[in-house]
Amino acid sequence: MKITRRQLRRIIREAIDVINQDSGEVLSFSDDPADMPEKAWPDLASRLRLNPTDMGRDASGNQSYELDHDEFMRLDNETRGKQDSRARKRKSAQMAADRERLNIDNLLQRLSDWAADVGRDYMADNPGVDMQDFAYDLADAWEFEFAEDEKEELLWHFDGDLNDLKIYAAESMG
Repeated sequence: MKITRRQLRRIIREAIDVINQDSGEVLSFSDDPADMPEKAWPDLASRLRLNPTDMGRDASGNQSYELDHDEFMRLDNETRGKQDSRARKRKSAQMAADRERLNIDNLLQRLSDWAADVGRDYMADNPGVDMQDFAYDLADAWEFEFAEDEKEELLWHFDGDLNDLKIYAAESMG
């Protein structure tokens, strides 16, 4: 079986290392998710007007370039700085979504809506039955509709009294 150089290059993913002349700090560009994408290097070098010194390939086949400190810092700010900024934005958005999800007014509304749906479904399946006889028992199923942290928030709202929570759900059943 023969393998061409092109096929071999496709199999062996080579990385690009950019080294700071002054500090020796290294930025790696490769297909590894922890690194910057290798395909981004040519675009970044031209867009940031970098003048890298080609250091050749190391023993593992990685291409190395050297940059002076100012150019290296521009590249670092463009890559890691933007990645950090995006990560902070994602984390902030997730925290805002969790705050909204755990908002007690929203949780109580979801509990009321769930209870009303359960009450309607039960009455549709059992016409003529007095809902008061079954509402409290049906309210036991509330916990299957909420995530663990949502359950904790609801219980906290009712001062940890599960009975009060179930009464609230039963009354919402109509």
